[in-house]
Amino acid sequence: MIITTVILAGFNHATVLGLPPIDSMTGCFIPTASILFGLSYVPAILNEVILCLFMLYKAWITYKNGYDSRLLKRLIQDSVLYFSSIFVVLLTSCLVLFFAPRSLVLIEFGWLYAVPCTMGSRLLLSMLQQASREHTSDISK
Repeated sequence: MIITTVILAGFNHATVLGLPPIDSMTGCFIPTASILFGLSYVPAILNEVILCLFMLYKAWITYKNGYDSRLLKRLIQDSVLYFSSIFVVLLTSCLVLFFAPRSLVLIEFGWLYAVPCTMGSRLLLSMLQQASREHTSDISK
């Protein structure tokens, strides 16, 4: 899927750099983006859906077997939040590329970097918090 994304995004490099909309602005601008650039998000969206389905399947199997761990429950909850938030950002980015005016093409790039970092940090900190709670409850027993 990564190779497909790179190939589809690579077809857009001929049209990526352009003149700024205002003469006093500096930097790189995307005056036009091909349809292939928008399609480069599709493999990433499918990847997130597949990973979330695998995680939900594993959670269901664990639930059916009666394994009860607060740490595992927290991991499952945070993973669902992680995958769903990244899915929403990728889908929104894809829709912006297809339907928004070309002047708004760059509006989603900040979110594409910020949301996975934030949600990954939240997942790790939440697991650390839950593990320390379980560790202190084991010591007090």
